[in-house]
Amino acid sequence: MVGVDHQIRNPIVIVGCQRSGTTVLRTMLNQHPDLLVHPLEPQFILGLRQRFGLCVRNVDAALSYVLRHPYVPDGLDRERFVRSCPAHPRGMALKDLVNQYLLAWAGPQSASRRVVLKHPELTFHLGLVDYLFAEPYIVHMVRDPRANVASQLARWPRFRVWEAAMLWRKAVRAARRWRSAGLMPYAEVVYRDLVQNPEASLRKLCWALDLSYTDAMLAFDQEEMQYTPNSPPTVARIRTVDPGRLSLWRHQLTPSDIRLIEVCAQEEMRWWGFEPDRPEVASRTFAMRLLSERLHYGVKTAGRSVKSVGRSLRWRLRAGCLTPHAANSQVER
Repeated sequence: MVGVDHQIRNPIVIVGCQRSGTTVLRTMLNQHPDLLVHPLEPQFILGLRQRFGLCVRNVDAALSYVLRHPYVPDGLDRERFVRSCPAHPRGMALKDLVNQYLLAWAGPQSASRRVVLKHPELTFHLGLVDYLFAEPYIVHMVRDPRANVASQLARWPRFRVWEAAMLWRKAVRAARRWRSAGLMPYAEVVYRDLVQNPEASLRKLCWALDLSYTDAMLAFDQEEMQYTPNSPPTVARIRTVDPGRLSLWRHQLTPSDIRLIEVCAQEEMRWWGFEPDRPEVASRTFAMRLLSERLHYGVKTAGRSVKSVGRSLRWRLRAGCLTPHAANSQVER
């Protein structure tokens, strides 16, 4: 397989359940002079893995997929990227293709500044992160599950409470497993602490990342979409963190919603000292809702798994990464 002479070293990878404040943290780190922050979530990385596997046989198809992806920034040197990934009969390792992309995007600055990537979905693929990059540093962003679920529901109204709470629980468990294994350098940032005392949180993070602290990280300017239940999204400019937003979930969730979340995430809430409210809810009514939410979640999860396997096999067959016989074998397994 084609190899590369140079890799992005010590990248900082921000992960965490979606709607946990990863974008705010990325914006703050973007003000640091020693960091080079990828401006968009590199969603194509997981797309490449799903479509082509760890060995990219059809390099031309992979390049076309990346170059057409909507989350590729304008700063990418497309010609350099294509030149650095020539077609080869034996293919190209996925990690080499991803590193060539980052080198083509970062340019000469990659030699003096550490690259920062932010993508919540990578929380569930930290083994892939470890494979792709040389000595990555994981930064896990954690938010109170009740605030997180309220934000998920505002952003994606089709979600149900148990579904969103389970996503949070799975994400924090996945990240904590890697911390426990000690396989990669790892730091946690609690959204509550970052909002209430941003300087102290950023100083602690910079120490963990072996970076000098700079007040410039507190002077950010971010344009983001604001989502409110039953209202169209609005664009807002964020120039500071607002502690008042930490308790918005109390007005956005019903007592039954809060009980569901606290039942789902009670163990994990203790890890970070998120105190349960335990609101009063009629026992029979709550039991029926809990059963309904769990059944809905089970059916939806099973359907997603089947569809995901089917899509992956179709993509890899089209790209020439699998033979029909191999695809049938994977389905049978």
